[in-house]
Amino acid sequence: RKEEPLDIYQADNNSPDFLVGFVQRKAKVLRPETCTGKDNDNVSERVLYILHFHHEVIPAAYTKIVNEILPTSWLCIMDLVIVTPREIDIVAHGVQSLGHKSLRNPFRAKSSTSARGANGHMSLPIARAKFSGYKGYLLVNDDAMLKTWDLAKDVWFEGRPWGTFIPSQYGEQQWVRRQIMKRYPYGNQGGWSWYNYDSGSVLQRNNLTRSNFDAALTALNEICNDEEITGTMNPTLHKRFCLERTKNIVSPFCNGKADIFYVPGNALGAAMTKAMITFGEHDVFMEIAFPMTYNLLVPEARALEMPYCDSTGRELMFKPYFQPTRKEGEFLICPALHPIRRSSNSVQLLV
Repeated sequence: RKEEPLDIYQADNNSPDFLVGFVQRKAKVLRPETCTGKDNDNVSERVLYILHFHHEVIPAAYTKIVNEILPTSWLCIMDLVIVTPREIDIVAHGVQSLGHKSLRNPFRAKSSTSARGANGHMSLPIARAKFSGYKGYLLVNDDAMLKTWDLAKDVWFEGRPWGTFIPSQYGEQQWVRRQIMKRYPYGNQGGWSWYNYDSGSVLQRNNLTRSNFDAALTALNEICNDEEITGTMNPTLHKRFCLERTKNIVSPFCNGKADIFYVPGNALGAAMTKAMITFGEHDVFMEIAFPMTYNLLVPEARALEMPYCDSTGRELMFKPYFQPTRKEGEFLICPALHPIRRSSNSVQLLV
């Protein structure tokens, strides 16, 4: 196989500041022309909508998403950045995009068996490093949709982070030696994605690839030794997950959907971003990395959950993935939808 250019892979230190340097100079944010002057132009009062494309961009899918779906869910308080595996020219109706390029997310698994967009959560730290100072950062994968028009701005786009899973539901799991029989993200081998996903390609030893469990455990121990992160942690969470946890136990042991999530631009969001970078360094699957980050750092009083509806059948029939446990989302009807795409080159509209 022809070698890929070196700079599409992770930097040695996995720093988003390195990744958004000179080669990312043409990446720009977009704002609908119809919104100019309607909301505050100060980015500290705005949200950055990060549209992440999992794989190589299919032109038909891109056109459908950017020009038909996005206009219904892109609020005037939001700027948009499009994140792709390789830099592309940005073409979008109703925005000034002449000469604009996409932002690149080079965090991608090197193994052909795991090139499935498993590091999508890293698009948020990369976007935040390039476009700092926003009030909040909203990440939406290209096969998901958020009905922003149903959401109260002062609840969902302020200082409280949220994901599409129930917060504070986790366990703990001790490390034991396991043989990875199958490297595929879903299935019964070894328990969902914890032991059967091809992860850890950053730190291979003796040509052996770690499981997500091993990679997450190493990342968790590093986070607990990072004073920039632990210095912002809630004392109860710090004690539970760092001071009292033994080094061979993963806690919080949790996973959840991570196709859409929001991280504020405040100090809590900065700590979450750095923790996500650490999980990214160790190639941890995004549906483990973000829920673990969330439960590690977000105290109960600041937690939010976004109701999420999923469709696994041939037709787009969405059902709630979990029953809401918090009052903020109890009356929302499927505000987060996944998947909106049924093939690699087409997108079916939902609304």
